[in-house]
Amino acid sequence: MAIFSMCQIFPTFIMPIALMTVGFECGKLVAVVYTHRNWKVLRALSKFYYCGIVFCLVLITSSEIFGFLSQSYTETGSRAFVISSRLSALEKERDNYRERLDRLEKTLSELPQGYVTRRLKERRAAGYDELNNNLVRTEKEIADAKAILATESIKAGPIFSIAKLFSAATDTVVLIFILALVGVVEPLSIGLTVAVSYLWMVSPAGVYSEKMSYDHAGRIREALMLRKIKENKK
Repeated sequence: MAIFSMCQIFPTFIMPIALMTVGFECGKLVAVVYTHRNWKVLRALSKFYYCGIVFCLVLITSSEIFGFLSQSYTETGSRAFVISSRLSALEKERDNYRERLDRLEKTLSELPQGYVTRRLKERRAAGYDELNNNLVRTEKEIADAKAILATESIKAGPIFSIAKLFSAATDTVVLIFILALVGVVEPLSIGLTVAVSYLWMVSPAGVYSEKMSYDHAGRIREALMLRKIKENKK
């Protein structure tokens, strides 16, 4: 998602941008692992520096993921948005026709009851029948647009149904949902990285000795022995 978003923002040189984004992600994970493993020996300034790097990288990748999810929602709900805009325009047009008909009926009602012929002439002159026909046509178009909007909302996904269920704006519900996803994805990636680093540090060296080089396994055994010596001294 981060790579796709960065390539969409800077589409001129896709390959360098993609490699840079991969570097961001790898650098974030390496910085997290290094800071976690050396937290006790790092100085305060170094801790602040590495935490600041991780924080900036998290902001960058979070904004990229947020942009990717927002673009996906926009593409998914674009047709529903167009129909919704058309529906709003039709409803305004309907209200305009109703207002004009109400004014015309009020004007005709002021004529004496015996002036039937004059009433008919005034109705024809004011285009009463045409206004009424336009109102009926607009009502039909509104009904058709509502039916199409309901169908498109179902196709677009459950988020529209959730918004309708809670009588909330769809954009607001989607925004909350995207923020929740972004707020979970980035901390989860860092948490899993720290968890893997911790398990690697505390696991017995024999478990990995068959998959490691001899020197690497020896360094791990030496580190574990030094840790046990420190613990015994304490």
